[in-house]
Amino acid sequence: MHIVVLGGGPAGLAAATEALQAGHAVTVVDPGDPGGNALYHSLVPSKVLIERAAAGTPGGAFAWTGWMARQREVVAAVAAQARAELEGARLVRGTAHLVRQRGRVAAQVDGTALPADGIIVATGSQQVLVPGLAPDGSRVLLPRAFATLKAPPTALAVVGAGPTGLEAAALFARAGSRVSLFTPHARLLPDWAWEVSAGLQALFRHLGVDVFYGQRIERLEADGTLVRLHTAAGAVFTTPAVFLATGRRPTVPREEYADAGLAVDAAGFLATDAVGRTNVEGVFAAGDAAGMPLLANKARWQGRMAARTALGQVSDPIRPPAFVEAVYTHPDAARVGATPGRGLPRGAAVWLARPRSLTYRLALEALPDVPAVALVYADGPDGPVRGAEAFGPRAADLLAPVALAVAAGLPVSRLRDLPAATPTVAEWLADLVPVPSPQAPV
Repeated sequence: MHIVVLGGGPAGLAAATEALQAGHAVTVVDPGDPGGNALYHSLVPSKVLIERAAAGTPGGAFAWTGWMARQREVVAAVAAQARAELEGARLVRGTAHLVRQRGRVAAQVDGTALPADGIIVATGSQQVLVPGLAPDGSRVLLPRAFATLKAPPTALAVVGAGPTGLEAAALFARAGSRVSLFTPHARLLPDWAWEVSAGLQALFRHLGVDVFYGQRIERLEADGTLVRLHTAAGAVFTTPAVFLATGRRPTVPREEYADAGLAVDAAGFLATDAVGRTNVEGVFAAGDAAGMPLLANKARWQGRMAARTALGQVSDPIRPPAFVEAVYTHPDAARVGATPGRGLPRGAAVWLARPRSLTYRLALEALPDVPAVALVYADGPDGPVRGAEAFGPRAADLLAPVALAVAAGLPVSRLRDLPAATPTVAEWLADLVPVPSPQAPV
């Protein structure tokens, strides 16, 4: 079979690699090099900077130069790995468009249709902008600034307090910028446990980040070399630079999907089943193109599943795994499965842990006022684990075994009895104790 993959990011790479390893012909279409925006502009560059900043090096332009040099080394290494994974595939540099031809959907590049037995759409997503000023790489920044910015701004307003905005605020504060964070909500991560929000709020106080709650930025305006931020309530803030973390939308316009007969969800992302099938035979979707949540780990899993389905290797219904969602602020926030803000039934049992292990004592000794916490949700006192949330060092690592427990329907007692090595983050699970449900918000 010949599989055409549109997009070379995490989902597209996973799909192409899966089909190649199964011995099939693969064509990958992408405007850039293999790896996509995640590798060259956002995910990989940001994580390198975040790790460098959290290592304790004093911030400032000199430190930033070293962090960026390390980033370029990592990006080059990951890019080489991506090219190696696609050995044997045909790589087409360009933008593919989905069109309907003779009753079928085809992918066209420069007006020429690519022959395909299956098309996997992995075209990702793009930044939602704030009206008024276009991004220019100096005053108005997008997440791609993680890969291009020559020095941290003296002061920076971060607009949007989702994962990208929270990570940017913590990173730039550690890099020496005076950071203001604007969110339309009354607290950080409003659909997460209040204990997680409280931990983040304490961290930002420690880092000197000014958080402006209930402030929705509707328009940007130039003020000489500065930028004015206009809120929905009529307030005006002035700053030298703005970092936009205002959400993402599909890369492919809704109209193109409609013309090809492809169904989309309310946000314009492709509607799929659990294994990536769209409503059109022979067309599959994975990663950000397939909608929320926009996670790299979800993208890779969906890419593999879409390829297997396109190749006829999937027949039975498959239940997607519980994807760990993480916010890398050091300490980090993470969640998995059903939570009170995301589908957890009323009356679920709640288990809470405040870490006591050596790992956490060492990691948190410089942050004595930042509380770490883990919450595990289950059906009944020792029923199957449904989900979890955590705030603390390497919280995403902590929730990896919880994700397995959710998938396997294991009880909380199995998590508490996990024979974790000392010192590791998994020791934290032994500290779980039942608490009343639900906890009151702050």
